[in-house]
Amino acid sequence: MTGAVAYGRDVTGADAAAPNRLHALAVTRACRLMDESAAPPNLQELAHSAGYSRFHFHRMFKTFTGVTPHAYVSVVRARRVRHELAHAPTVSDAIYRSGFNSNGHFYSASPAILGMTPQEFRSGGRGTVIRYACAPSSLGPVLVAAADKGVCAVLAAAGAPGREVLVRRFPLARLTAGDTGFAARVHAAVRRAEPPAAGRALLPADLLEVCLHERVRRELSGPGAAG
Repeated sequence: MTGAVAYGRDVTGADAAAPNRLHALAVTRACRLMDESAAPPNLQELAHSAGYSRFHFHRMFKTFTGVTPHAYVSVVRARRVRHELAHAPTVSDAIYRSGFNSNGHFYSASPAILGMTPQEFRSGGRGTVIRYACAPSSLGPVLVAAADKGVCAVLAAAGAPGREVLVRRFPLARLTAGDTGFAARVHAAVRRAEPPAAGRALLPADLLEVCLHERVRRELSGPGAAG
């Protein structure tokens, strides 16, 4: 039989969802591979590992996550550099350990990643003013915080829990609730960033959350969007 069978059954009725489940598993494995690899694989390697062409894998990945494989690699690298900035001896060490090809590449991307200078981030937000607002999503409430250069945090759980995480991350910053304009932009960004229906039904919750938060960052990355 050719392509009409999945898990040993005809792909009809309820079994029509089987290909989607297989696609979701392939996307999940690719995300885990990127999460765990010291040097994240490129699109060709990811597609080959999943058993698809580059074009098909790219389209499938975005259909389920709402972001491209390249954007997910950027998420992994950004998460690593935020961690390393808090623990590495120097900013240069943090950049090197996070997989950036050069200091210049990192510094050009740092406003979108950190929302402040690397030195301010390492110091726990010393001297910065951070505004925050909360918005509902299909995955639960989201807290978005922004400093002068852009979004500095997108966190699960609103209200006190989200603010407590923000305080721990930036203990020396001045935290203040955003005005109505900022709150409206956050609500609109979270609404536009909702995970695609295909992924929401089949991907693990933690991957959906990572992709939602990245899409929120991107929605608020335009000129003045987080201002």
